Amino acid sequence: MAEYPVTLTEVICFGVDALLFGIFYKLYRNSKKASEAVKEAPIVEINEYLKDSIKATHAQAIPYAIIKGTVRAFKQALHSHNKPNVRGVVQEVVLKEHQIKWSWATRWWLETEREISRSKNYVPFLLIGKKGRIYVQDPLEAKIINLTTISDKFEPSVSGFGEAVWGFFTGARTQGFQETEQMLLEGTMLTGIGRLAVNKTGDVCLQPPAKGLYYFLTQVPESTLIKNLDVDTNFLKVMSVLCGVVGAAILINVVKKMINEHKKEKAIKARKQILAELISDRSRFSNTEINTQAPPCVICLANPREVVILDCGHVCCCADCAQNLSTGCPICRQPISQFWPAYIS
Repeated sequence: MAEYPVTLTEVICFGVDALLFGIFYKLYRNSKKASEAVKEAPIVEINEYLKDSIKATHAQAIPYAIIKGTVRAFKQALHSHNKPNVRGVVQEVVLKEHQIKWSWATRWWLETEREISRSKNYVPFLLIGKKGRIYVQDPLEAKIINLTTISDKFEPSVSGFGEAVWGFFTGARTQGFQETEQMLLEGTMLTGIGRLAVNKTGDVCLQPPAKGLYYFLTQVPESTLIKNLDVDTNFLKVMSVLCGVVGAAILINVVKKMINEHKKEKAIKARKQILAELISDRSRFSNTEINTQAPPCVICLANPREVVILDCGHVCCCADCAQNLSTGCPICRQPISQFWPAYIS
């Protein structure tokens, strides 16, 4: 039995497409869920009644809520490395190395960058409202946290002649190092979206929500955040549909090839059965009973012509020789779809 004509390339393409579809679809579901959760989340005001409102709930917590306030350090704030008078509650310092590398593909020197280190620190901080305050827990777990760039310095690398020659032969030369410092500054108006609860000390705190929901700390209003989430959701939806269509096209093509192969095998079996019956019928008759008036087979020139070749309709060979025909009709070279017995009087 012939193997189904599924190539290794088709298997790999379908596997990669299925993997991408799974990734994009999962991200799409998560993004859609996050967008819907933010749209449905209540907007809570920081005031003196907030603690009592939370305690009055069945779970003594608001599972997902939107709250706004001004950032203030709980105790000591962080100071900028490069501008000591700038204070904040979250600090991120990124150090990158800038290089030029020789590309064998483009035959040219290309600029590249490599992240050497990334450090992130924070101090406990509060969101201050008009008539109250809340604590912010685990800010580094937030999905979006907008930081203000405090400094962005580039220190060029000073290399000697030997280092320049070595870089020429190795295909990589360091241009310099870039240090970027970003902070969440005190006094920033921040929108927090997460779980509101009362901690052990009796203070209201904003904390990461239950699994499946995103924890947001952002300087943009919730309406802008929802728009951004909707844009991401639509993009992921388009990518999921695109991967699904490509996967379906690959699968349909494979199924069509399998069906055609099955039909081809079925036709070959039918042809073999017809030829076997002709040979069996011929062997049951004596030489005197065989029609000697029939023209001889054009291939062996011994047996009479016994079959009609379809689709061309030529009657030119015997059943024995027809079994070995693979390239087409010996007269016109047209592909063979079927054999039928020929009755020549």
